[in-house]
Amino acid sequence: MVKKYHPWNKCTNKNKNKLCTSKYIARKFKDRIISKPNIKLWEIQEWVRQKLGLYVGRTIAYMSKAIVMKEFIEDWKLEFFRLADYADMIKRTNRVSSYWIRTNKDTVPGKNMFVYFYVCFDAFKRGWLEGCRRIIGFDGCFLKGLCKGALLVAVGKNGNTHMFSIAWAVVDQETKHSWTWFIQNLSADLELGDGFNLIVMSDIQKGLIHAIEDCLPMAEHRMCARHIWSNRFKDELARLGMLGRNICEDVLDYNKEV
Repeated sequence: MVKKYHPWNKCTNKNKNKLCTSKYIARKFKDRIISKPNIKLWEIQEWVRQKLGLYVGRTIAYMSKAIVMKEFIEDWKLEFFRLADYADMIKRTNRVSSYWIRTNKDTVPGKNMFVYFYVCFDAFKRGWLEGCRRIIGFDGCFLKGLCKGALLVAVGKNGNTHMFSIAWAVVDQETKHSWTWFIQNLSADLELGDGFNLIVMSDIQKGLIHAIEDCLPMAEHRMCARHIWSNRFKDELARLGMLGRNICEDVLDYNKEV
């Protein structure tokens, strides 16, 4: 028999759980945190709220991130010790391919610090020499994960006007010295000489421009139209768009005498 009936439930929903510890969150969201190493603490808190319906403080979010990053960074540091093994594997499986590792012993006494790593497979060499146009595009991008540095690439254009990878390198910084080292190795692999009868395309990165002038002085150097538009004309075109849809037609039809 029901003696008292209370239609309204005044109990508050609890969104905290003592079992939701930093170790549990690190195990649960390990892959997400590794894929986004610069993640903010509030993003981890939001993941926990959406996935588990629980609230965790910034301290637990910080500790869970620290657990994952410590484990991942240790594995990442060990990878640098295996660069020589990777180079030996290339030597065994692709004997004609080029690979160069450059280290620095002066930065930290007693240790070989990584500086540059260059790779150009023999299939890419022969592919460019036998089936591609005499055009090479150079570009670089920053590595924004835990492995800081820059990625330098050289691409060509095949008979179908598709991009054709030639070589790449991982360097500490995108400077004139690193670009010169990269282009010198590439020039030796492709037998470019002084760049005669060669077209080079790049952006307006100062170090790259000077490196091309020094290593390939006879090459015809052209700037990438995409970078020119992005760096110089993007704002001007945006301002023209504010004047109306038919601004180009109106300018062409404009009569100065009126």
